[in-house]
Amino acid sequence: MKKLVIRLSLALSTLLVVILCSLTIPIATAATDSTPDYQRYITFHNDFPFPVYPVIQVPTDLCGGENNVRRILVNGPGPEDGGLQPGETVTVMIPNEGKLVDVKGVQQVRRCWYQSGRVYIFSVNLFNFEKAMVALDKNNAAQTTQYDNSTYPRTPVPCFQGKRDQPGTSGNCFTGFANNSIAADAPAQLAEYTFDSDNADANGDPDTGTPMADIDVSHVDDLYLPVAASVSNHGATGYMGGAMDLPTFRQRVSDFVTKLPWTMYSAYLSQYQVDNAFSKLLPSELGGGTNTVAVHVPGGYNTIQNTLAKAVSSVYKPTDGSNYLISGVVNQATEVQPYIDRWMSWIQGNPCTNLDQLAWPDGVTQQFNKANFCSLFQSNAQAVWNNFYTAFQQNSTPFYQDCGLPDNPDQNLQNACVIQHIVGYNPQIGGVDLPDMTDRTQRVQALLRGVAYDPNDGSQQYQFDPFLTFTVPYSSQFNLDPYTRLIHSPTDGVAAVAYSFSIDDKYGNFRDASSGFIIDAGGTTALDNQRPYDPYQQYKINWGYNAAGAGISNNWVSANLCSAIDIPIAGPGAQTLPLPFASGAYKPCRIILTDAGSNTMAFDITPESKQVTDTYTGATAQVWGLPTGQDSGSPAITSSLSPTDLQDCKSNSGALLYGLCDNVTVSAVWAVDPLQRDIVYMGLNYPDMPRVNINLPAAPNLDSGQVIWPYTASITAQPPDNGNVLVTWSTPRVAAASQPPLKYTLYLWQNGGWQPQTCADSSKPECAISSTSFGTSANLYVIAFNYTASPQTQSVQLYGCYPAANPCPPPASGNTAKTRVLER
Repeated sequence: MKKLVIRLSLALSTLLVVILCSLTIPIATAATDSTPDYQRYITFHNDFPFPVYPVIQVPTDLCGGENNVRRILVNGPGPEDGGLQPGETVTVMIPNEGKLVDVKGVQQVRRCWYQSGRVYIFSVNLFNFEKAMVALDKNNAAQTTQYDNSTYPRTPVPCFQGKRDQPGTSGNCFTGFANNSIAADAPAQLAEYTFDSDNADANGDPDTGTPMADIDVSHVDDLYLPVAASVSNHGATGYMGGAMDLPTFRQRVSDFVTKLPWTMYSAYLSQYQVDNAFSKLLPSELGGGTNTVAVHVPGGYNTIQNTLAKAVSSVYKPTDGSNYLISGVVNQATEVQPYIDRWMSWIQGNPCTNLDQLAWPDGVTQQFNKANFCSLFQSNAQAVWNNFYTAFQQNSTPFYQDCGLPDNPDQNLQNACVIQHIVGYNPQIGGVDLPDMTDRTQRVQALLRGVAYDPNDGSQQYQFDPFLTFTVPYSSQFNLDPYTRLIHSPTDGVAAVAYSFSIDDKYGNFRDASSGFIIDAGGTTALDNQRPYDPYQQYKINWGYNAAGAGISNNWVSANLCSAIDIPIAGPGAQTLPLPFASGAYKPCRIILTDAGSNTMAFDITPESKQVTDTYTGATAQVWGLPTGQDSGSPAITSSLSPTDLQDCKSNSGALLYGLCDNVTVSAVWAVDPLQRDIVYMGLNYPDMPRVNINLPAAPNLDSGQVIWPYTASITAQPPDNGNVLVTWSTPRVAAASQPPLKYTLYLWQNGGWQPQTCADSSKPECAISSTSFGTSANLYVIAFNYTASPQTQSVQLYGCYPAANPCPPPASGNTAKTRVLER
């Protein structure tokens, strides 16, 4: 549901092997910055070929008792009604105005512009639109922006051209006040935001702790314009909303309302263009002049509710006085009733009796179990219906009031009213909870996404398969809310990542550590990550500590991710990876982890594409995932680094830490609880599940005197000179802040045993051996000793062999040897 829910991110004190998921909003948990930026901001960019007019709105009851709204009007440099010109970027610094309020007897700090925020992207000049609304009907004055309210007078708000870190010329932004919110059918697209924090002080002040930003482009109510939005996190996540080019977007929406058919906001119908408040203000691209007006479409819930309640519009006023908000009031038989009948066919009939007559999800093959899918779909539809209908029978009056119906309507309207509450997902009617149903939310989500539902482990959990959701055709009996496919489908919809119904959280909302976000109207040119957000494809790095409550000594202290984010580390945690993506592929991301002793582990990793088979549908699909080595675990959703990545890690990590590379794993998202697999690729076999988590081992608890050979350590033999062969070797590292002097002993295999060699200076990594003793082939090893440590420490053997074809002898019992080819 459209509310703040925090995802649990697990970081174990030992090697992380399984990342759990839950039916909540996917977020990233970042390490706390020592100097957090509490100046919240919203950056707007206009990629449309016409001006747009952004408006920020919050309810006054955040910091006061009134049920009104406050607004910030956003303009670039110039006039107060200039909005954003094509290609223009403006950043608004959100006021941090606050108030101490009583919340259930507890004093809490509220920031008046941080919560329940709405952003409207208007396609018309707001000043002129509001004037036209009042001219149309003087009662519309309650919706218009006032600037002389004594409690909330007009106040300048800092804003400037450019992004947050590139401030340019000051813009013209200021506050206003209105008695009522903006009309549902106003020519604007809605986005929503929240600024809060993790680990805030006891008084809940969002300007303490780690600043967080929560953003969604909401299509629950309606669809009008393609708008994309992204939390400012160095491109770690894709954008919410949509970025389809405007001509294609308009065509897809027009086809939807005409071919199904579906309702639309009546003010946008051709017969009412003379009688509304915005037609003369529209740009030509959206119907200005003599062009066809762009369609504005209500969502599934509004389609039913506005029809039953016969809701009226305030933005148009026909001469006959029938200013119904949506066309479904007049055209109920063709635009609404077919979907009521479709619902009832599952409740009162059995569409599964003729499987060949049903329209199935896109791309399914003969492997797809149609009978099982259909049976599970119907049983779920009936279970959900019975749950809501039981509540209706016990408490019908509030149901009717919500639907705008009189008591005791006919059976068809009664059914429609129950369906309205299912689609709108209102589990409490008139203050009375629905009968208990532990998995009701998941069941309703499955129905509105057009998939069957099975809660049982080991079965086909269709509701969690991303290759099935929103894929049933508009005309299919399984498509109980065709509007959801319009929002999500890249095939014949607008390919948005957004709420298409009120509990579409998986696709609708994202929250991350950040002080602001970017809204790009009509494109993605201003976004750091120009890929759409995919809840199944969230790459994350997880790190642990040696032990719970361990101090900073012998632990990770910082990380650099993809050359974009520097993270101070003060405990176990996780961070979304800002993986660069360009020209249809991911680019390498270098990860550098530093421990308390300034030792580093570093490696490059790059997600790769592969073809997989969805076992539910039998269809093939392309997925991205991290490269893998050997699979492990039960289930086998964890893998070691690929051989290439493992070699890179060992070659680029410091001498003291390269051994940890063997313990780095990559894993797929998984959950033991079968009801918590919302972002698990349930239709894929375990080896095919994309690995999206990088799991780092805890930093080693190194003995300060420990002696370790570098990964590339080797023994080298120089050509004979004056009867001697000079043997040299790499210098090892000691796990201490300063490197103490070391002593070396070199052993040569002679006469069936290892013989120590007499070297001129045992403190130097070299030794001259008689060429007679060396011969034409040789086996050697060297040990480094740290006599300054107490007790004394020594390295493992570093072996060398010459020539390369001569195998080195096995390590001595109880020792771990490093074997390197002896060069000459």
